[in-house]
Amino acid sequence: MRLDGRDVTTGFDLDAGTPLTGLEVEVAAASSRVTATVLNTRGEPVADRDVVVFPQDEASWGAQVAGHSGTGSTDDRGQYQSPALVAGAYYVAATDPLEPGQAGDPEFLASVRARAQKMTLGEGETAQVQLSVSDR
Repeated sequence: MRLDGRDVTTGFDLDAGTPLTGLEVEVAAASSRVTATVLNTRGEPVADRDVVVFPQDEASWGAQVAGHSGTGSTDDRGQYQSPALVAGAYYVAATDPLEPGQAGDPEFLASVRARAQKMTLGEGETAQVQLSVSDR
């Protein structure tokens, strides 16, 4: 969503009685996803490893808006698939076990950014990334 050209996906204020003009809502025909495979230093899949997908735009950190981030754990094949995401630029990182709310914490996201992979999703695209982690 954009209001007068500004991204207002996370919300905006409007005074009562003020007419709403200049609002654009973009609807995608298909959602995008990230599929990550997490491997250890021997190239073996790592099960039950947390993965976080978050926007490269730091201004969006902390605003838990559906379609702009994702978290979860890898399956027994070391794979994780994100929820539906809007097209855009993201970081993807394998992390230690996440605490509740941690995936939206800007300080936490800044700490994992250095070891995260950058990627860009096009509309309707499924991007695949491979993440390497050391053994626990």
